[in-house]
Amino acid sequence: MMLSRRHPEPAPSQNAIARPRIILTAGKGGVGKSTFAAATAVQCAGAGLRTLLMSVDSAHNIGDLLRMPVGATPTPVAERLHALEVDINRELTSNWSAVIDFFRSMTANNPVVTHLVAEECAVLPGMEEVFGLMRLQTVAASGDFDVIVLDAPPTGDLLKFLRLPDVLQWFMERYHPFERGLLRRARPVAEAMNLPVPTDASLEEMEQWYASVRAASATLTDTSRVSVRLVMTPDTVGLAETRRAMNWTCLLGMTVDAVLVNKLLPPGNYPPALSPWASRQGEVLQEAERIFGAVPVLRAELQPDEVLGLEALSHFGAELYRERDAAALWAEEPPVQWLERGTDAELRVRLPFLKKDQFRLLASADGLVLHVGNQRRVIPLPDAVARRPMLRAHYEGEWLLVSYGPPA
Repeated sequence: MMLSRRHPEPAPSQNAIARPRIILTAGKGGVGKSTFAAATAVQCAGAGLRTLLMSVDSAHNIGDLLRMPVGATPTPVAERLHALEVDINRELTSNWSAVIDFFRSMTANNPVVTHLVAEECAVLPGMEEVFGLMRLQTVAASGDFDVIVLDAPPTGDLLKFLRLPDVLQWFMERYHPFERGLLRRARPVAEAMNLPVPTDASLEEMEQWYASVRAASATLTDTSRVSVRLVMTPDTVGLAETRRAMNWTCLLGMTVDAVLVNKLLPPGNYPPALSPWASRQGEVLQEAERIFGAVPVLRAELQPDEVLGLEALSHFGAELYRERDAAALWAEEPPVQWLERGTDAELRVRLPFLKKDQFRLLASADGLVLHVGNQRRVIPLPDAVARRPMLRAHYEGEWLLVSYGPPA
C-alpha cells in the first residue's frame, strides 16, 4: 500500500507574491514535465491569472500537448492563457544579426566558406540557452502576465541554462574590456591592411544581450516570486536524479517548492507480473516524502490515455493540485541567506543531501567558491562581509553554514 504524509496546505498568497510569478518545471526527459507545465498553466489561467506557458526545451512539444499551433510570440490558446516556444532562428535575427554580418565579412574572400557556413559559425555553443534567457526576461518585464510557467530543458541542460549567466559574467568581466580597447587601437591598422575587425555594432550587440542575460539571472534568483518544481517517475533512478537536481538548484540560489511523482500505478490488486512494480513504486513514494522533508510531494497516477488538449490538461491539473493554489509559492525560506550573529556574520546555503566529503570551499576575489560534487558556484560576498575573515564551515541539518568574524 502506498502511504503518504500530508503537509500543511499553503495559505493562498497570490496577492503577496511579486509579479510575475515564475514557475520552472524540470526533470529528466520522459518524466512528463511538459505535461505538468501545461497543466499548471491551465490551472493558473482558470484561477483568473494572466498566464504564459513558455517552452525553452528544444523538443518544443507544448503545441502538441495543447493540440493547437504555438508561435514564437505569445499566442492566445484559451481565456487568459498564452503559449510561446522560443525560436532560435528568430532570436538570432533579432539579437545577433550584427555578429552574423561580421562573420560573413570575415569569410567574404574565402571561396570555401559560404554565407550559410559563416552563419553557422556565428551560432556559438549555448546560444539557444542564451536566447531562452533573453526571451524570458523580455516577457517577464513586459507586465503582460501574472504567471509564467516555464517548460525548462531536461535536468542536465537545465543546469547549463541556469549557470550560463555566471559563466558569461566571468568571461565578459575578464576579457571584454581588454578586447574592446585593443580592437579600437588596432582598427586603423587592420582596416589599412584590409583585415576584418569586429564592428562597434557587433560589440554593442554582445553587450546588450549580456546585460539582458544578467537581468534574467537576477530575475530567476528572486526567491520571492520564482521557484522550481521537479518532476520524477517513481523509480530508484528517478529519485536519485531528483535528489541531485534539488541540491544543484539550491546551490544556484533557486528554490524548489514542490516535487511531483508522476505515472504512479493506482491502488489496487495486481497480477504477479505487475505486483512487484506497484510495491516498488510505493516504496519510492514513501522514501520521496521522507527525504524531501517540508517540500510538498504531489502525486499523479498513470493516465489511461495521453493527456492532450485543454480539457484533458485541466482535468489532470485539477486532480494534481486538488485544493492547492497552483500559482502559490510554497517554499518556506530562500536557499541562500546571510545572517548577523552578534559581531559575526553567517552564510547559510541549503543543500539537503550533502555529505561532508562532497564539498569544498575556496575564497577568491570574486567571492566564496563552493564546489559540490562536479558542480561549482561562486557566491558573491556583500561588501560588509568581504572584509571579514572566514572562521569555519560546517554542515548542520540541511544547511551548509559558513561563519565570518568581525571586520579586520
